[in-house]
Amino acid sequence: MKIKPEHYTQLKACIDSIDKEAIAEYKETLRTDPKVKDFDVRFAWDLLYGIPYKKRSSIMDEVYEYANDNHMTTALKKIVKELKL
Repeated sequence: MKIKPEHYTQLKACIDSIDKEAIAEYKETLRTDPKVKDFDVRFAWDLLYGIPYKKRSSIMDEVYEYANDNHMTTALKKIVKELKL
């Protein structure tokens, strides 16, 4: 994974701070949406955008200096798995 450990830890902590009940409800809604082609990727990215903008943008500005969307997708999917979301 290309995302640096410090950025990965920050992303994971931010996602972990999102209301778990809201995540569960959203996940079920998303799962039944026929427009969603790749549920895992969509869900992971939606969690990223659930992080307040100021926190998210500061992390992403640094990450995108050395990584791209593919690297971010890998990191986000791993976070989802580790947090059992």
